[in-house]
Amino acid sequence: TFLPIAFDLCFCYILLHDVCVGPGLAFIVYPRAVAMMPMPQVWSVCFFLMIILLGLDSQFVGLECLMTSLTDLFPALRRGYRRELVLLAICGTCCIMGLSLVTEGGMYLLQLLDHHVCSGTTLLLLSFCQSVSIAWVYGADRFYGNITDMIGYRPFPLMKYCWRYITPSFCFGTFIFSILKYTPLRFNNTYVYPFWANILGWFIASVSLSLIPLFMLYKMMHEKGPLRQRFLNLCKPMDLTLDQSLPMLGTTTSVELKPLSPNGELAN
Repeated sequence: TFLPIAFDLCFCYILLHDVCVGPGLAFIVYPRAVAMMPMPQVWSVCFFLMIILLGLDSQFVGLECLMTSLTDLFPALRRGYRRELVLLAICGTCCIMGLSLVTEGGMYLLQLLDHHVCSGTTLLLLSFCQSVSIAWVYGADRFYGNITDMIGYRPFPLMKYCWRYITPSFCFGTFIFSILKYTPLRFNNTYVYPFWANILGWFIASVSLSLIPLFMLYKMMHEKGPLRQRFLNLCKPMDLTLDQSLPMLGTTTSVELKPLSPNGELAN
């Protein structure tokens, strides 16, 4: 009985040493470990059901965030089945584009996108921009008050200092460290991606990140006044002034947006 156990342990060590990172951990190591357990059929069903539910949960969050933004910008989408049709078009387009990931070389493309787009420096830069926008543009005190209104009690005051200083510092420091310690992408610690593949990965990542400066330039161009005044106006949060006589959501009634001064009052 010792030899089969020793063989399984040695095989697991080699497997973990070779594919312990990236997609291989979920699609190679875990299925192999499940197959070595008692009643592997039951555990395999549970494992892959968990993977499917995890993917669906991630899609729900991303798509609902996107659709909420689109319906806020274009209220006409709330009429009839327009929202559902737009959602169907987005899901269909993403499904067609995702077919490239299930081809023979799909695992290489999946790890390329996962390394450059879905994790690492991209998320760190987005987190830094979000923390700066919330803490310094919208205002940590104002955001703290919004959370108090939503949950009914005041959170620990240390949270405001985390939003202002700790989170941006850690995100920016980790981002700089990841840039300095950057190494070419590898697949299973054996195949080194060529130079053009890394350039392609960074290009795809820059497409999503470029929306931040492009939207800033777009808003700057449509503001009035000197360049410095435009920038200061865009750094002021907007207060939604609602009339009590406005109809329910789904209408196209225009609502005036007025900037707030640093002390929280409406600016003239």
